[in-house]
Amino acid sequence: LLETFTLDFADVIVPVFIVVNMLLGTGFSASWPLYAGLVLLLITGVLDDRFHIRAGIKIMVQGLVALLVVVPGGVVIHQLGNLFGLGDFGLGFMAIPFSLACVMLVINAINLMDGLDGLAGGVSFVILGWFALAGFSVHTPQILILLGALAGFLVYNMRSPLRRKACVFLGDAGSLCLGLIIAWYAIKLSMPTARVIEPMGVAWVLALPIWDECAQFYRRVREG
Repeated sequence: LLETFTLDFADVIVPVFIVVNMLLGTGFSASWPLYAGLVLLLITGVLDDRFHIRAGIKIMVQGLVALLVVVPGGVVIHQLGNLFGLGDFGLGFMAIPFSLACVMLVINAINLMDGLDGLAGGVSFVILGWFALAGFSVHTPQILILLGALAGFLVYNMRSPLRRKACVFLGDAGSLCLGLIIAWYAIKLSMPTARVIEPMGVAWVLALPIWDECAQFYRRVREG
Protein backbone atom coordinates (compact mmCIF):
# COMPACT_ATOMS: atom_id res chain seq x y z
CA LEU A 1 0.00 0.00 0.00
CA LEU A 2 2.73 2.45 1.01
CA GLU A 3 4.68 1.71 -2.16
CA THR A 4 1.61 2.42 -4.32
CA PHE A 5 -0.09 5.46 -2.82
CA THR A 6 1.15 8.75 -1.41
CA LEU A 7 -0.27 9.26 2.06
CA ASP A 8 -0.47 12.35 4.25
CA PHE A 9 1.15 12.16 7.68
CA ALA A 10 -1.43 14.36 9.38
CA ASP A 11 -4.47 12.48 8.08
CA VAL A 12 -3.56 9.51 10.27
CA ILE A 13 -1.31 10.85 13.03
CA VAL A 14 -3.33 13.84 14.25
CA PRO A 15 -6.56 11.90 15.06
CA VAL A 16 -4.51 9.10 16.66
CA PHE A 17 -2.45 11.63 18.68
CA ILE A 18 -5.64 13.22 20.05
CA VAL A 19 -7.30 9.88 20.91
CA VAL A 20 -4.19 8.38 22.56
CA ASN A 21 -3.62 11.54 24.61
CA MET A 22 -7.18 11.35 25.90
CA LEU A 23 -6.72 7.65 26.72
CA LEU A 24 -3.57 8.54 28.68
CA GLY A 25 -5.73 10.75 30.88
CA THR A 26 -3.96 14.01 30.08
CA GLY A 27 -7.29 15.81 30.45
CA PHE A 28 -9.50 17.12 27.68
CA SER A 29 -10.29 20.36 29.51
CA ALA A 30 -6.63 21.41 29.59
CA SER A 31 -5.76 20.39 26.04
CA TRP A 32 -8.92 21.03 24.02
CA PRO A 33 -7.55 24.28 22.49
CA LEU A 34 -4.62 22.28 21.07
CA TYR A 35 -6.94 19.59 19.71
CA ALA A 36 -9.30 22.18 18.20
CA GLY A 37 -6.37 24.00 16.62
CA LEU A 38 -5.01 20.76 15.17
CA VAL A 39 -8.37 19.91 13.62
CA LEU A 40 -8.64 23.39 12.07
CA LEU A 41 -5.12 23.20 10.64
CA LEU A 42 -5.70 19.65 9.43
CA ILE A 43 -8.83 20.67 7.51
CA THR A 44 -7.13 23.80 6.13
CA GLY A 45 -4.01 21.90 5.12
CA VAL A 46 -5.94 19.12 3.39
CA LEU A 47 -8.02 21.67 1.46
CA ASP A 48 -4.87 23.61 0.55
CA ASP A 49 -3.13 20.46 -0.68
CA ARG A 50 -6.15 19.75 -2.91
CA PHE A 51 -7.32 23.19 -4.01
CA HIS A 52 -4.54 25.69 -3.11
CA ILE A 53 -6.21 28.07 -0.65
CA ARG A 54 -5.18 31.73 -0.80
CA ALA A 55 -2.42 32.78 1.60
CA GLY A 56 -4.67 35.36 3.28
CA ILE A 57 -7.19 32.68 4.29
CA LYS A 58 -4.44 30.44 5.66
CA ILE A 59 -3.02 33.30 7.73
CA MET A 60 -6.50 34.02 9.15
CA VAL A 61 -6.91 30.37 10.15
CA GLN A 62 -3.45 30.34 11.73
CA GLY A 63 -4.33 33.50 13.65
CA LEU A 64 -7.51 31.87 14.96
CA VAL A 65 -5.57 28.76 15.97
CA ALA A 66 -2.93 30.86 17.74
CA LEU A 67 -5.68 32.74 19.57
CA LEU A 68 -7.20 29.42 20.68
CA VAL A 69 -4.02 28.04 22.21
CA VAL A 70 -2.89 31.34 23.75
CA VAL A 71 -6.09 32.69 25.31
CA PRO A 72 -8.33 29.77 26.36
CA GLY A 73 -5.35 27.39 26.24
CA GLY A 74 -3.28 29.61 28.55
CA VAL A 75 -0.07 28.98 26.60
CA VAL A 76 1.47 32.41 27.15
CA ILE A 77 5.09 33.60 27.24
CA HIS A 78 5.10 35.91 30.27
CA GLN A 79 8.85 36.47 30.43
CA LEU A 80 12.02 35.71 28.48
CA GLY A 81 14.27 34.67 31.35
CA ASN A 82 17.35 36.43 32.72
CA LEU A 83 18.47 38.01 29.45
CA PHE A 84 20.49 40.90 30.86
CA GLY A 85 21.67 39.53 34.20
CA LEU A 86 19.11 41.64 36.09
CA GLY A 87 16.46 39.00 36.71
CA ASP A 88 13.65 37.69 34.53
CA PHE A 89 12.70 40.01 31.67
CA GLY A 90 8.89 40.27 31.82
CA LEU A 91 6.71 41.08 28.83
CA GLY A 92 3.80 42.63 30.73
CA PHE A 93 0.91 43.68 28.47
CA MET A 94 2.87 42.44 25.44
CA ALA A 95 2.76 38.81 26.66
CA ILE A 96 -0.34 37.78 24.67
CA PRO A 97 0.55 39.59 21.39
CA PHE A 98 4.10 38.23 21.61
CA SER A 99 2.81 34.70 22.26
CA LEU A 100 0.40 34.90 19.31
CA ALA A 101 3.25 35.99 17.03
CA CYS A 102 5.51 33.19 18.29
CA VAL A 103 2.89 30.48 17.72
CA MET A 104 2.28 31.66 14.16
CA LEU A 105 6.03 31.99 13.59
CA VAL A 106 6.71 28.36 14.59
CA ILE A 107 3.72 27.03 12.59
CA ASN A 108 5.03 28.71 9.44
CA ALA A 109 8.66 27.83 10.18
CA ILE A 110 7.95 24.09 9.99
CA ASN A 111 5.62 24.59 7.02
CA LEU A 112 8.22 26.54 5.01
CA MET A 113 10.96 24.02 5.87
CA ASP A 114 8.99 21.22 4.20
CA GLY A 115 10.77 21.42 0.87
CA LEU A 116 12.96 18.30 0.86
CA ASP A 117 12.12 14.72 1.74
CA GLY A 118 12.77 14.11 5.43
CA LEU A 119 13.82 17.69 6.26
CA ALA A 120 10.83 19.08 8.20
CA GLY A 121 10.06 15.71 9.78
CA GLY A 122 13.70 15.13 10.72
CA VAL A 123 14.16 18.58 12.26
CA SER A 124 10.85 18.19 14.13
CA PHE A 125 12.03 14.82 15.45
CA VAL A 126 15.21 16.41 16.84
CA ILE A 127 13.27 19.32 18.40
CA LEU A 128 10.69 17.06 20.05
CA GLY A 129 13.48 14.74 21.20
CA TRP A 130 15.10 17.60 23.10
CA PHE A 131 11.73 18.60 24.54
CA ALA A 132 11.11 15.02 25.71
CA LEU A 133 14.52 14.97 27.38
CA ALA A 134 14.06 18.39 29.00
CA GLY A 135 10.49 17.70 30.10
CA PHE A 136 11.15 14.21 31.45
CA SER A 137 8.15 12.98 33.49
CA VAL A 138 6.17 16.17 32.73
CA HIS A 139 4.97 16.00 29.13
CA THR A 140 7.22 13.18 27.97
CA PRO A 141 4.51 10.52 27.34
CA GLN A 142 2.65 12.77 24.90
CA ILE A 143 5.85 13.82 23.15
CA LEU A 144 7.01 10.20 22.90
CA ILE A 145 3.79 9.38 21.02
CA LEU A 146 4.79 11.94 18.40
CA LEU A 147 8.39 10.77 18.29
CA GLY A 148 7.24 7.21 17.60
CA ALA A 149 4.89 8.43 14.88
CA LEU A 150 7.61 10.58 13.31
CA ALA A 151 10.12 7.72 13.41
CA GLY A 152 7.72 5.48 11.49
CA PHE A 153 6.92 8.31 9.10
CA LEU A 154 10.58 9.11 8.37
CA VAL A 155 11.26 5.51 7.33
CA TYR A 156 9.01 6.14 4.31
CA ASN A 157 9.76 9.87 3.90
CA MET A 158 13.58 9.87 3.81
CA ARG A 159 15.59 8.58 0.87
CA SER A 160 18.15 5.89 1.68
CA PRO A 161 20.02 3.06 -0.04
CA LEU A 162 16.95 0.91 0.71
CA ARG A 163 14.41 3.47 -0.55
CA ARG A 164 15.02 5.45 -3.73
CA LYS A 165 12.09 7.84 -3.28
CA ALA A 166 9.65 8.90 -0.57
CA CYS A 167 6.12 7.54 -0.64
CA VAL A 168 4.66 9.32 2.43
CA PHE A 169 4.63 13.10 2.73
CA LEU A 170 3.80 15.78 5.29
CA GLY A 171 1.84 18.04 2.99
CA ASP A 172 0.60 21.38 4.31
CA ALA A 173 -1.68 19.59 6.77
CA GLY A 174 1.19 17.66 8.34
CA SER A 175 3.69 20.52 8.51
CA LEU A 176 1.15 23.00 9.91
CA CYS A 177 0.02 20.55 12.60
CA LEU A 178 3.60 19.67 13.52
CA GLY A 179 4.40 23.36 13.86
CA LEU A 180 1.45 23.90 16.20
CA ILE A 181 2.39 20.94 18.40
CA ILE A 182 6.01 22.15 18.64
CA ALA A 183 4.85 25.69 19.51
CA TRP A 184 2.48 24.30 22.20
CA TYR A 185 5.19 22.29 23.99
CA ALA A 186 7.87 24.93 23.46
CA ILE A 187 5.84 27.45 25.45
CA LYS A 188 4.38 24.92 27.92
CA LEU A 189 7.80 23.66 28.99
CA SER A 190 9.17 27.19 29.51
CA MET A 191 6.22 28.60 31.48
CA PRO A 192 6.80 29.43 35.19
CA THR A 193 4.35 26.68 36.23
CA ALA A 194 6.60 24.02 34.67
CA ARG A 195 9.94 25.71 33.87
CA VAL A 196 11.77 22.57 32.85
CA ILE A 197 13.64 24.55 30.21
CA GLU A 198 14.56 28.23 30.11
CA PRO A 199 12.85 30.41 27.46
CA MET A 200 16.19 31.11 25.77
CA GLY A 201 16.91 27.38 25.79
CA VAL A 202 13.74 26.91 23.76
CA ALA A 203 14.93 29.62 21.36
CA TRP A 204 18.18 27.73 20.75
CA VAL A 205 16.31 24.46 20.11
CA LEU A 206 14.09 26.24 17.56
CA ALA A 207 16.92 28.31 16.06
CA LEU A 208 17.32 26.34 12.80
CA PRO A 209 13.69 26.47 11.53
CA ILE A 210 13.29 30.10 12.68
CA TRP A 211 16.50 31.15 10.93
CA ASP A 212 15.46 29.28 7.79
CA GLU A 213 12.06 31.00 7.88
CA CYS A 214 13.60 34.48 8.19
CA ALA A 215 15.93 33.69 5.27
CA GLN A 216 12.98 32.58 3.13
CA PHE A 217 11.02 35.73 3.97
CA TYR A 218 14.04 37.82 2.96
CA ARG A 219 14.46 35.96 -0.36
CA ARG A 220 10.75 36.24 -1.20
CA VAL A 221 10.60 39.97 -0.43
CA ARG A 222 13.79 40.55 -2.45
CA GLU A 223 12.31 38.71 -5.42
CA GLY A 224 9.02 40.56 -5.19
